[in-house]
Amino acid sequence: MIKIANLQLGNAPRIALSVSDRDTPGEIAKYKVDALELRVDSFKTLTVGRIVSKIRDFRKTRLPLILTVRSKEEGGKRHIPDGKRLFLFSSLIELVDAVDIELGSAILKDVLKIAKANRKASIISVHDLKRTPSCAELERIFKKAKSLKGDIFKIAVTAASYEDVSRLALFTLTHKKDNIISISMGSKGAVSRIFFPICGSLLTYSYINQPKAKGQIPISELNRQFKLYFSNDA
Repeated sequence: MIKIANLQLGNAPRIALSVSDRDTPGEIAKYKVDALELRVDSFKTLTVGRIVSKIRDFRKTRLPLILTVRSKEEGGKRHIPDGKRLFLFSSLIELVDAVDIELGSAILKDVLKIAKANRKASIISVHDLKRTPSCAELERIFKKAKSLKGDIFKIAVTAASYEDVSRLALFTLTHKKDNIISISMGSKGAVSRIFFPICGSLLTYSYINQPKAKGQIPISELNRQFKLYFSNDA
């Protein structure tokens, strides 16, 4: 099992709330969530001072903070040059508890070094916005990510059918002890955000005001579903 700050992952289904600078601690407090994913790529401004101020505001929730500056190619809300993204990671690392960086990013190794130097957890992520890879491809991606020694491997892929969802579910079950996060994106994959946690996915992601990925379930509904199925697990 692994922790992000003081949050133990793997012993119960956990929710990460994806937030932008439009979300507030007051809104977040209305819901049961376990961590905040700071989607800096969706912030209105990328000025470091303003981002720092907002992160300090989110600190009031006392929830673990995951810093994400998602690339446009893997679902980010805007294009941010790699140099700027690396600058943001290095400037904000002391204020957060974990980072999420894409496996295919040119700045991957630099971000991992920054996280390790600051004793922060690292998530190496893959987002396929078009399809779900084959079983063999999933295993190759996993092997490559694990060789880079991040703390958590996250894979989010697009489901065109329930067969795609089943394939990723099988991958999740196979690697449930390997510190992974798995998500099927799209309308067909929405169900994964509820049942993949029992297959071994460490986190499922939600939102308050605006989804950050296709198939995300609003936090009010996800809380209702989790209460129904997992009320005795947390």
